[in-house]
Amino acid sequence: MSKNLNTFFSTGEFAKLCHVTKHTLFHYDKIGVFSPEIVGENGYRYYSPAQYEVFSVINILRELGMPLEEIKAYMDNRSPQKLLQLLRGQENIIDEKMRELEAMKRLIREKYGVMQRACQADEETVAIEWEKQETFLCSGAFKETDDRSFTENAAALVNQCIEQGFHIHHTQGGLRRSEDMRRGQYEKYACFYVKVLEEQSEIPQITKEAGDYLVAYHRGSFETMGETYRKLFAYAEAHRLRLAEWIFEEVLLDQLSIREEHEYLLKLSGQVLGKEEKKL
Repeated sequence: MSKNLNTFFSTGEFAKLCHVTKHTLFHYDKIGVFSPEIVGENGYRYYSPAQYEVFSVINILRELGMPLEEIKAYMDNRSPQKLLQLLRGQENIIDEKMRELEAMKRLIREKYGVMQRACQADEETVAIEWEKQETFLCSGAFKETDDRSFTENAAALVNQCIEQGFHIHHTQGGLRRSEDMRRGQYEKYACFYVKVLEEQSEIPQITKEAGDYLVAYHRGSFETMGETYRKLFAYAEAHRLRLAEWIFEEVLLDQLSIREEHEYLLKLSGQVLGKEEKKL
């Protein structure tokens, strides 16, 4: 062996230099991804200083999730042009991951804001609050009103959003008709709705217009929703308020943050269109 081994690194030294284990180097050598420059007659492996940069690139590709098979295919046929192509492809992957992370950050920020509002909600008072405009995606119309049907419709909409790559906002709930609630038909829902971060047009939508909304908060299970709806419409009648067609029933606290069903917190909001004329 004519080369001066003093300028080379042993397996242990090279592993320490690259912050990996010797087992990793042995494995890479075995599958042909990265091999030592010299293997002595005694079986000892030696890595050259020039190999450090090569291994650093392999390490980066692994951290980005590139399979070892693809890395091996590149290493076996590497060239400046293929490296440019590979780096550009990995840059695109990083950009996509950054968009995903930013979307997740927005969802967490929104969830945090909702939780803050939920903790500060005045559960005893019915009041008029200004709400911003929001657009929601709607499930299919409910054919049945039992819990199973509600869950199936909700899951179908959520799965449709996931299949289309939409990031689902925390805001979700059930859409009710004001007239049904006024009549005490509390088992009725028109559809399930969710908010997503992306704009799209394939899934049916409903817009919650900006304006004043009559708001009440319901603490308890869905079976006792009637009590809060009666309180909401009693206030509307006492103040001669005319409400829009839809009541948005948004879930604020559910099993993600509480243990018991009686601790659920829902926000009921119906847009105020104006005052009812006085009856003569």
